[in-house]
Amino acid sequence: MDGFRKKGSITVEAVLVVPVCLMVCFFLLQTLFYLHHVSWYTAAAWECALTGVSDGGEGENALQRWQSLKEQQPLPVGKLQADISSSGQNARVRIRGNMSLLAGIDAMEFDITVKRSTLAPASFLKRAKSLRTLAKGQG
Repeated sequence: MDGFRKKGSITVEAVLVVPVCLMVCFFLLQTLFYLHHVSWYTAAAWECALTGVSDGGEGENALQRWQSLKEQQPLPVGKLQADISSSGQNARVRIRGNMSLLAGIDAMEFDITVKRSTLAPASFLKRAKSLRTLAKGQG
């Protein structure tokens, strides 16, 4: 009959080990979601900035592009703010948001700022050439 008696040490170890393993898995999953959101919204900010610079106007196209990109996000963030400003050859996009943890606590915040400006190729090349000639003259 002693062969049928089992010790409870495996149960006690499982009670301690399984929750720790689950917490580590949930933490890794939450971190991967955070990294996905930051990279996705960074790419969206660059795309909106490029659209704002290319239209050269008030930034209406950049704002429309932001609205369409925001709707395409497969895993949307609850609290999200975007400030888009475009004037002539300069565009600035700032996206702020936060993710809630699995418990519903807002803890993982991100703030992405992208600035883009268009250079006039002719004047840029003239300045580069004049700097090169100045450097040769002094060297």
